[in-house]
Amino acid sequence: MSNPFEIIEPTCISFSGGRTSAYMLYRVLQAHQMSLPNINGKTMHGNCDLCMLKPKAQILSLIQEKPERALWWIKQEEEAFNRCPGDGKFFAIDRPTYAQMYKYAAEQTDMFDQNEEAISCFCGD
Repeated sequence: MSNPFEIIEPTCISFSGGRTSAYMLYRVLQAHQMSLPNINGKTMHGNCDLCMLKPKAQILSLIQEKPERALWWIKQEEEAFNRCPGDGKFFAIDRPTYAQMYKYAAEQTDMFDQNEEAISCFCGD
């Protein structure tokens, strides 16, 4: 019998925020072996990938991890820019646009060589 909480394709999940919602989210995560990455007690990816309510550094980190995440958000900003006057055309006025963060992430390089080999050592005694 298949698990009714297992999601096998991209899906939008909406919860009201009550106890039942928390239980449903728990069951969905349980069906996927709680596979949202947890970094210092925080699930960086969460429900809405680049939500404007997330901190700027977290959004930038998620764009660096998977740049194509930003494309939908950039498109929404571009469409709003053409339709809305004033600050209403931005998701948030206190930060760079998604296009600017996407460009910044693409221009940055890693400080260290990811293929660098470690020096042999014995840290025993």
